[in-house]
Amino acid sequence: DQVILDYILEKIHQQYGSAIEWDPIQRAILREAAEKAKVELSSTLATSIYIPGFLRIGRSFHDLNILLERSTFEQLSKSLVDRAITLLKKALDSANVKASNLGPLLLLGGTSRIPFIREAVRKELGLGRITGVDIETCVAKGAVIQAAILEGMLHEVLLLDCIPSSYGVGLKDDVFSPLIKKNSTVPASKSQKFTTTTDNETTIPITIYQGERPKASDNSFLGTVEVRDIPPAPAGVPQIQVTFDVDANMIVRVKTLDLGTGKEQTIAVKSPYGLNSTQVKVMQQRLKSWLSERQIPEIKSEIGSLISVIEKILAGSATALGWDEVLTLRDQCASLSETVMRKISYEELTTMLLNTRSIVDKAEQKIAQYERVVQDVNNLATKVESLAPLVRPEAEKHS
Repeated sequence: DQVILDYILEKIHQQYGSAIEWDPIQRAILREAAEKAKVELSSTLATSIYIPGFLRIGRSFHDLNILLERSTFEQLSKSLVDRAITLLKKALDSANVKASNLGPLLLLGGTSRIPFIREAVRKELGLGRITGVDIETCVAKGAVIQAAILEGMLHEVLLLDCIPSSYGVGLKDDVFSPLIKKNSTVPASKSQKFTTTTDNETTIPITIYQGERPKASDNSFLGTVEVRDIPPAPAGVPQIQVTFDVDANMIVRVKTLDLGTGKEQTIAVKSPYGLNSTQVKVMQQRLKSWLSERQIPEIKSEIGSLISVIEKILAGSATALGWDEVLTLRDQCASLSETVMRKISYEELTTMLLNTRSIVDKAEQKIAQYERVVQDVNNLATKVESLAPLVRPEAEKHS
């Protein structure tokens, strides 16, 4: 959507320069037009982005009419598609899977309808895709299936969790030795024997890491288990068995066993990829901020509509308001129009919206009050007029 939007803005700038006066809601309208064009280009070779009277220069309005061909769209989005293919290759390499071992492809999301993306994936993998599936609801359906499995409502389907990155220990010279490798399904368990590197060592620290880098200290440190009271012996003689266990809840337990003495100890370690309460609060605050940011265009649009209402009131009801009130409203309207175009916070916009609503409400109340007074005066005049024939003859007799 963004590359099409940038293309539209570039074409407008080429034709009109910086003379265009942008309304607060115009960019939101352009983004919708860009999305619509993207969808249309999945089934046609070209589309026209046409919005009558959309562009304003001074007091004149001009139509927006831009032709966008599918070939142009593909050229604009090529870098994004190339990045997606690179990520696809990394995912396959990470899982040690060759394209030749894959079955039919299931492409998910509305973007996978774009012919350019489908062709790029087909060329990279040499595979056809599954058809006859609603690609926009597959992920939601998968989430529902997982929820049903967790609740014990579904037993015919088994979905397996995988370990996101390897668990292992640090060795001499800061070498990382993974025991349970990433993408292993859980629960998982793996044991490996280690020994001393110098003569007569009586204590061996087993340092535990999670990650994929060959240098242990470059990975995430999870903890240390010390194997104590090892009988003195030449280097390489003591045998220490280290076992990693990862259960279905992703809880990791590390057990050490001195095969010579039979002594063992177990600790539970916490993955650094989990979230503590502070991190959860930070994410909640970010989500709240993100939701607020998404509402900003809608609020600006409503303020713009209210400004139009004020302008109509000024144009048609100046007598009802009085000259002083008209001047005040003009100043407020100019200030609102200027402020809404600036980048301001969600809180400031919300306050501004409430104030604008209040301005409109007060103006409409004054107009309604004026109209009631006018109606009362008109009713009285009509009544007096209806009594006039009765009053005149009596007056004439006295004359």
